[in-house]
Amino acid sequence: MEVYWIDEKTKEMFESEDLLKGAGFDKKESKKIIKALSHISAVTSINQLPRNLCCHPIKQGKKFLHFTVDVPSLGGNRGKYRIQFIPVGDEFNLLDLRTITKVEILGIKKH
Repeated sequence: MEVYWIDEKTKEMFESEDLLKGAGFDKKESKKIIKALSHISAVTSINQLPRNLCCHPIKQGKKFLHFTVDVPSLGGNRGKYRIQFIPVGDEFNLLDLRTITKVEILGIKKH
């Protein structure tokens, strides 16, 4: 997918293990975060993301807020962090994940 960023600071952090460590993530978590992001950029559309990333929408009531993918834990289970992103462009349909081919990374949160 085409990946865009909410701001340059977020982009720089996600592209550097050192900046991720400076943001409070340990070395193993930093590697997992970068790997999860590489999965996002490697696929053509959101429906092709690996199942272990548990990609799913976050809603408030019926209102769509954003998607998240889990950063897997060291054992491969759901981790404690989620990368948040929104689809961008005007050609996507939230009901058809195959149409989501461009995303904007919002950041990473603990869940």
